[in-house]
Amino acid sequence: MKALNETADDDAIFIVDVGNNVILSSRELMFTGKQKLTTSVSLQRWG
Repeated sequence: MKALNETADDDAIFIVDVGNNVILSSRELMFTGKQKLTTSVSLQRWG
């Protein structure tokens, strides 16, 4: 996450799948500028 925080563009869009990575991403990513986080959490797992 540190590398993403340091190198992501100000308008980056982060896309994460379902599971623990949603919690980790929303907790550890430091959003700046127009950065956004989106997830497929409402679709659940298919498989």
